[in-house]
Amino acid sequence: MNVPLTPELETFVETAVKSGRYASASEAVREGLRLLEEREARFLRLKRDIEIGLASGDAESGSFSDLAKQLRADWDLEQGALTSRAATRTAAE
Repeated sequence: MNVPLTPELETFVETAVKSGRYASASEAVREGLRLLEEREARFLRLKRDIEIGLASGDAESGSFSDLAKQLRADWDLEQGALTSRAATRTAAE
C-alpha cells in the first residue's frame, strides 16, 4: 500500500525519524496507525457504554462518589489491558 502524505505530515514523519525515535518512516506511520486504532476502540467502547446506560432506565440509588470510584476502577482496568496489548504488539515486531 502506498499512501501519499501532505507536506506537513511528511515533514513530521521525517523529523520523527531523524530524531532517532523511529528507525524508518514506515515504523513511525505504523505507530500512528496503532494509536488511531486504540482511539477508535476507546470511542466505540464509550459509545457502547453510553447506549447501554441510556437503555438501562432510571438510575439506582447510591452516591456519586461510589459511581466515580467504580468508573475509575473500570477505566484503569481497560487502560491496563490496552497498554498490555500495545506492549505485546511492539515486542512482536
